[in-house]
Amino acid sequence: MRGYLLQAIVTVIESLSNKSEWKSVTLEPSEESEKVDVLWEYNDGTKKVVQIKSSQNTITLAAAKNWIRQLKESSTADTYVGISAIVDSGFRSKLYTRRLARL
Repeated sequence: MRGYLLQAIVTVIESLSNKSEWKSVTLEPSEESEKVDVLWEYNDGTKKVVQIKSSQNTITLAAAKNWIRQLKESSTADTYVGISAIVDSGFRSKLYTRRLARL
C-alpha cells in the first residue's frame, strides 16, 4: 500500500510543478511495461515514464542505475526518471524524496 501512496504523492507533485503542459497522466499504465509506475503524455506528443522505489534502507546509486536501465529497455518514452523515497520505519514522520536519475 505504501508504494501506491508514494506514487500518488509523487504524481501530484510532479504534475503541479511541471512547466510543460501535459494532456494525461496515468498511474500503473497497463499498456506500458511493468517497470513503469507513472506515464505522462504531453500536448507536443512526448512521453515521460517514471519508476518510483521506496525503502527503509539506502538505495545505492548502482541499484538505481540498474533499474533506470531496465526502465529504459522496457518502455518507449522521451524522458526516463527514477525517484527514490526513503521512509522512516513507521511511515509516520518523514518522507525524503530525491530524483536519482534523469536520462
